[in-house]
Amino acid sequence: MRLIGIDFSAAADAGRAIWLAEGEDLDGRLQVLSLRPAAELSGGGRARDTALAALRSHVAGLGPAIVGIDAPNSLPRAVVPDAWETWLTSFAAVHPTPEDFRAACRLASGGRELRRPADVVAKTPFAPWNLRLYRQTWHSVAGLYAPLVAAQAVTVAPFQRPRAGRPRLTEICPASTLKHLGLYRPYKGHGEAPRAQRKVILAALRRRTPLDLPKSLAARALENAGGDALDALVALTAAARCQRAGLFDAHDPGHEGEVYVWA
Repeated sequence: MRLIGIDFSAAADAGRAIWLAEGEDLDGRLQVLSLRPAAELSGGGRARDTALAALRSHVAGLGPAIVGIDAPNSLPRAVVPDAWETWLTSFAAVHPTPEDFRAACRLASGGRELRRPADVVAKTPFAPWNLRLYRQTWHSVAGLYAPLVAAQAVTVAPFQRPRAGRPRLTEICPASTLKHLGLYRPYKGHGEAPRAQRKVILAALRRRTPLDLPKSLAARALENAGGDALDALVALTAAARCQRAGLFDAHDPGHEGEVYVWA
């Protein structure tokens, strides 16, 4: 089965910052086939709207696949009492801008940054409407999850049942995975120290997944100082491990969300 890890971004030049790692799990080894930014997808570009349109088209055309995305796809029940699919498909109409979204969450939560149970378990760095994350949450829901679900092009774990022949979208947090693996040390930025840590993480992923990574793609992950390429690989490896354990088969429409880490 095809496996994809996506490091998501809501930056104005998201086509440069969204990275995709794609591979196949063969006989218990994950073979990485490509590692690229969304700007390199068919129809892609640096601008956010262009990149998201290309990303939607790419994901919708994958066929049977597991797609691990580093972006929230749900909120705590205390903030969203509606059924998940109702909330998702009405999201952009109810919250026309990221700022509207954050203001509504703060109002509903009394100004607190509530975390989902899955955030607590996975030790994610931020609540979905944290000042550093709310734009990413808004653009991932309005620009990726909701349009694909509305078009019935995908299913989303654990809220919807898997459907044969369609990609299954899952939420994966690379930071949580690195914490779980004992590898959460500074790896983003220029200079020898963060590059050396990226190399340590790649070596650990190769050993513990296990992972077959061509030298040319390993070089891309090492030289991408922002860490986006490496985060996509972390999301890919976590998706592969969880898929082997059958974690994406669960179906619970009333769930508050699941952050898949490692298995």
